Amino acid sequence: MVRMKFSRRAVVAALLVGFGALAGTCLPALKRAPNDDPNPTTTATLKQLVSGLLKGEYEPASFTPAMGIFLSTATGKAFWKWFADHGALGDLVFSDREQRENGQVLRYKVSLGGQWYWFSAKMTKDGKIAQIYWW
Repeated sequence: MVRMKFSRRAVVAALLVGFGALAGTCLPALKRAPNDDPNPTTTATLKQLVSGLLKGEYEPASFTPAMGIFLSTATGKAFWKWFADHGALGDLVFSDREQRENGQVLRYKVSLGGQWYWFSAKMTKDGKIAQIYWW
């Protein structure tokens, strides 16, 4: 049996994100409001990168080495194919930005096949994508 250890902080953060998304679905007053995009150029670049990933294409230089390795695996490829099967990429609406010591996390509301999802990208200080989350 494999045992995984998670810090309490990581578990609490994951639960709060999940409950936050659920709360906004159940109570419209708790929905995340769109914010003014502080960097539309970054948003346009991310949309272009996501569009490429949904087609099975990506530019390795846009990602950290670890993310590049993940994207080249069968799991990484299947992950993006699964999201591509949701439908065509529509709008990418900026939600918020969280500054981190080693970069930033950008969060967006994304339309796939006419349905809305949440998307976040952890960016390094040099602008490479280190992690991508969908929920």
